[in-house]
Amino acid sequence: MPSFQSERKYPGGLDFFSSFHFGPSPAEACNCQTHAVTCEIKVISRHERLVTFSWNAKVFSDKKWDACDLIISFQDRRGREVYTVKETLRLNPGNSQFSGEDICERRIWDQMEKYVVTLDCVFE
Repeated sequence: MPSFQSERKYPGGLDFFSSFHFGPSPAEACNCQTHAVTCEIKVISRHERLVTFSWNAKVFSDKKWDACDLIISFQDRRGREVYTVKETLRLNPGNSQFSGEDICERRIWDQMEKYVVTLDCVFE
């Protein structure tokens, strides 16, 4: 099962667009499979008790996958997971784009220092 992971740290919180890319593990590179993911997180609104945010993931795959889990793990400064967004995706060869919105408690959002994105592809 291929798994790809990357992380992004935020000075001063998670209020800005951020993106990153990650590619195949060395084992996947041997199979000539190419994957790339770009993920952006944006605060839509911030209230006294809640924060609404959007996420936008762009994925490139060189083959079809029937089930890939996109997991966005928000972590505090100690690396502890404090919030998670998980979506199961179907990928076709080429570029795909996925997006969504979520609401998080303000006290949890204010603890977040970085997020880690993992793409686990299970079924071809």
